[in-house]
Amino acid sequence: MAIAAELAARGIDRASTEAALAEFGAAEQLQAATLLASRLYSRQREDLGYRQVLDKIGSKLMRRGFPTTIARAACRSVVAGAAGPTDD
Repeated sequence: MAIAAELAARGIDRASTEAALAEFGAAEQLQAATLLASRLYSRQREDLGYRQVLDKIGSKLMRRGFPTTIARAACRSVVAGAAGPTDD
């Protein structure tokens, strides 16, 4: 929605905007959000739990226009990746 609003503000017609955004599906959104969340997480000076990541990083993702479900999934992915594999 944020991208659509920005494009409309720049004079791009709605049909062109919808066509371009249709190619940016849920999988692509999740990939982009996870990449951004990983970058933001790597800047943290401490290990954060899921709730903390969601509060700090998830809110930034949503402000950038990612849907809540995508932001949550990206945060889960980053926390799971940060935990790394366990030696059992």
